Amino acid sequence: MAKECILLIDDITDTTAIVSLLKAAEYQIILAKNETDGLKKASQFHADLVIVNQTHIKLLQHELSLLIRQLSYMPILVLGSQNEAAEILELGADSFISSPPNPRELKARINSILRPKRKLPPHKIDGSNNESNSNTLNLKTSYKLTPTENRLDSCLKQNQGHLIEYQSLINAIWGEDKIRLDTLHYYMRRLKSKVSFPRIIQQRGIGYLLDRS
Repeated sequence: MAKECILLIDDITDTTAIVSLLKAAEYQIILAKNETDGLKKASQFHADLVIVNQTHIKLLQHELSLLIRQLSYMPILVLGSQNEAAEILELGADSFISSPPNPRELKARINSILRPKRKLPPHKIDGSNNESNSNTLNLKTSYKLTPTENRLDSCLKQNQGHLIEYQSLINAIWGEDKIRLDTLHYYMRRLKSKVSFPRIIQQRGIGYLLDRS
């Protein structure tokens, strides 16, 4: 089995604890020294996960937002200060962990992000009406789902017709991350704007469900 590949966008050398930890866990590491180099490396190599060390590269909010949007076809884990967590997740990152990360927590978080990909067969989402996939909601033409939207899509599909409470959805998608309810609503609005059928229904104050009809 080929090694899983992680693109690490950081401004420090490969002697850092994070790189040593990832190499010890037998991940293939691609290093990028800043966001520009990160985008270049992302176009050159296939990465299974992007880690952005915001603590070191210190992007402005609009710069980080742009970087996340440009890399949204891959799962993105951001390292930063705890008071930035909600803001960074609302920008579109798939997961967040405080920096410097606890090694055990970082390994667990990476595993939780990559685990669904290990279990499922390769799946392409291109917004085309010519290709049908029973695990994916019907997309409006030209739209693509981000990794977070993809996980919401899968969770709703697996529980079609059943109401999923807000906290259950948050736990399923973000795990141990401390996510505000507004963040869940934000991603659900994005997903609803991209899918045409079946309908995603919100029962206010309780949760969401995917309509069977």
